[in-house]
Amino acid sequence: MNFLLNFNFLLANGDNDGVSPWMWAVMGVLVLAILVFPMITRRKRGKQVNDLRTTLRIGDEVMTAGGIVGTIVEIIENSPTDKDFIIETGQSENKSLLRFDLRALYENRTRIKELKEEAAKQAELARIAREEKKSGNNKIK
Repeated sequence: MNFLLNFNFLLANGDNDGVSPWMWAVMGVLVLAILVFPMITRRKRGKQVNDLRTTLRIGDEVMTAGGIVGTIVEIIENSPTDKDFIIETGQSENKSLLRFDLRALYENRTRIKELKEEAAKQAELARIAREEKKSGNNKIK
């Protein structure tokens, strides 16, 4: 416990005039962590965005980056790398069609609902399997 409270081990020979190799190692690890962590999170977010854009279908309920919620009625491919989508938003008589660039897409609410339903099914199957295993163990005893 004293070791954790006493940071003299980081100083060269316990003096204040030099920096020990331990201090350089700690600083190096911190700098490395500061540089690597954002790259990992950016790569993960990029993969999520790519998955979001490739799983888009007509009829999906989506939200744009501006917060507009609607249902996709058409996907327009301007070029192999550029797509637009048209959403229908509003209620009954006041429906509007809005055209957005694919990069304006924030989330696919239909896909989120499907993933939640799938997770609920998997959890139910796991619960049933645990109960069967438990009841199977009780029969053996």
